[in-house]
Amino acid sequence: MGLGDALADFNLKALDLRTQRAELEVGIVYPKTNPSREWVELAECRGVDPSIFFPHRNAEPAKRICARCVVKQRCQHYADEMNVKHGVWGGVSDRGRKKAKGLKR
Repeated sequence: MGLGDALADFNLKALDLRTQRAELEVGIVYPKTNPSREWVELAECRGVDPSIFFPHRNAEPAKRICARCVVKQRCQHYADEMNVKHGVWGGVSDRGRKKAKGLKR
């Protein structure tokens, strides 16, 4: 195995770990048995790879999905309510939520 193959293998494993982390976080934040999350059934992100909403750098793909979502405000409110620290929720990144909280104080 050459250096290029090793790097490609490493990148695939890293992507898989990020996806698993995103799925775990979504599962924790949105337990499947929680009846108060019926609005999630209407979300544009339903069925989309969760890793898109937990990006390391570029949050734009997630924000584009959220932009056309009918429950975007409810999602933002939920992230604020639950003090969600990571990911794009209702079109707002974790950095955006931190910035908004700083302005509210």
